[in-house]
Amino acid sequence: MTEAELKTAAVAKARGSAALEKAWLTAILRMASTGICDDSLRKLSGASSSPVAFSRLAARIASDVDSNVSKIANACDQSCHSLEDWLEAIDAIYDWLEKRSRATPFYNAVGYVACASEVSKNESLPKAVKKMLDEYGVD
Repeated sequence: MTEAELKTAAVAKARGSAALEKAWLTAILRMASTGICDDSLRKLSGASSSPVAFSRLAARIASDVDSNVSKIANACDQSCHSLEDWLEAIDAIYDWLEKRSRATPFYNAVGYVACASEVSKNESLPKAVKKMLDEYGVD
């Protein structure tokens, strides 16, 4: 994407807030710097709930961006939950882990959400993930 397109995307996500526009632009630029393809950048930024969450996602997938984006897309396509719910659920796992000074590879987080998606077809995916984390934790 060109710099003008990145700025346009940030403006659209900010909905008139100059502070949010700056935060979104920073997050979108961070994601763009991972080498992500334009289509995936558009989809993920459109589905992300906040510039902070989007920036964290960029850091999490940066080590193998193509593979990690593919993992999210494939798992999401096989579930009844939206990409927005998937991104929020993945963020919930990392929040839970960070509070406990733990970490996990990105593919493990996607797998955890996939498992939660299977058992929570009629429930909010982020809520189901949080419930599973509280009950079972992460190995």
